[in-house]
Amino acid sequence: MGVENFIRGWKIGGCWLGLVLAGLAAMALPTEVKKRPTATVPVRGQKVDGVSAKAAGAAGISRPGGRAIEGSHNVYFKKRPTGTVPVLGQKVDAAITRDAVTAGINYHGGPVMEGPHNVYFIWYGNWSGNTATSILPEFVANLNGSSYFNINASYFDNSRHVPNSVSMANQIFDSFSQGTTLTDDGVVAVVNRATFGGGLPLDGNGIYFVLTSADVDNTSSGGFCTKQCGFHTHFTNLINLDIKYAFVGNPDRCLPFKCAAQSVGPNGNAGADAMASIIAHELAETVTDPDLNAWVDVAENGDPQENADRCAGTFGSTFTTLNGAQANVTLGGRNYLLQQNWVNSGPGFCALAFQTLPVCYQAHVEDVGWQPQVCDGDVAGTVGQSRRMEAIKITAPGRSICYQAYLENDGLQGVKCDGAPAGTTDRGLRMEALKVWIQSGGGHTEYFGHVQDTGWTGPVRDGEIIGTIGASLRLEAVVLRILP
Repeated sequence: MGVENFIRGWKIGGCWLGLVLAGLAAMALPTEVKKRPTATVPVRGQKVDGVSAKAAGAAGISRPGGRAIEGSHNVYFKKRPTGTVPVLGQKVDAAITRDAVTAGINYHGGPVMEGPHNVYFIWYGNWSGNTATSILPEFVANLNGSSYFNINASYFDNSRHVPNSVSMANQIFDSFSQGTTLTDDGVVAVVNRATFGGGLPLDGNGIYFVLTSADVDNTSSGGFCTKQCGFHTHFTNLINLDIKYAFVGNPDRCLPFKCAAQSVGPNGNAGADAMASIIAHELAETVTDPDLNAWVDVAENGDPQENADRCAGTFGSTFTTLNGAQANVTLGGRNYLLQQNWVNSGPGFCALAFQTLPVCYQAHVEDVGWQPQVCDGDVAGTVGQSRRMEAIKITAPGRSICYQAYLENDGLQGVKCDGAPAGTTDRGLRMEALKVWIQSGGGHTEYFGHVQDTGWTGPVRDGEIIGTIGASLRLEAVVLRILP
């Protein structure tokens, strides 16, 4: 019987935290609630509070590292551990509030991690003889180029989308340098110790995971195994480098079923197998919301909700492995039970994979001319420069793609296809709207548009209009992809 057939849900800030029943025991998967540790995964029955960036600014609250979040974006402040994964069964209230319509999750103007994504493990405590030290590095290495990690490629900032690439860059061991109980500051101290002469480089593209053994406690966000199972956040270090890091504890500390969905993992190590799903959760949130001001919503109670939060505790279709454990993803010959992630496509949905087909496009921009060609979800045009798009060319290998531009004074132009320019390049007319569709060869177009005085809108599909008609507003940038 698949996991989805015996899950009942507790709603966590707009996501469902599943409670998996094994025999007579009830268990649930943690979700993240952004609390002191940013993006933490809470435990069963736990409620984690949050505060919006606006409220934080008004109250004089600063982010980790002592610097206030700057800018005018309506972002959601994640306290020290942000994006927490809650413990099994924990309920975190309530409905989501949004400022704009995107694929069920909002973009607030901050950067995504455009790559490379270099993962560093700090094995904290006593990991002697534990197979996690081989299972988890293999897991991260095999996320590279996978359809599972490609879900994160559906997210973009004002220049590029998140690339489908992950590197297991390096790992070190730390034998209780901060004792057997880690506070918020203790986790930061572990990261600083590792990166200042401890064997790991200072890497602005790095994501540092502090992985604690079962004999280590953590007091962030109400406590590991009590209210959270993991979190991510960032801080500015002594040389002014933005350091992204995460905490993930070993659920063996609180088995059965506090931070693990099943008592037997597909790789024969229940703790490590559960950690793989929590690592996937925190990694997804870090690359799409590294500074806590990019892709995130907020619940009515103030709890920030990032992409992985929206799907925590959901697994999709599963299969039974040889040892009787449930799994749903195979990477590099190993099976894993991973939570689904939120796909930034259409109305948005939880899934275990995301695929696109190739498409490339080139924008002609006011005072710039033809920009270099971009492809597959990167940004063509400009954001924040008040420049109009004037023309566009689009090609899609293996299929015929057509498009129409709506121009200032001219209205809707004739149809152009397969690399022919739509719009004008010598009349100084703003493009106000655009329609794109597949003429032949299969697939569906999906596209976002950045509109004057509005920001990013969409996505729309298959010949629908992005932009405005009759409002005299310039279309400034577009993101385009083709779905199977």
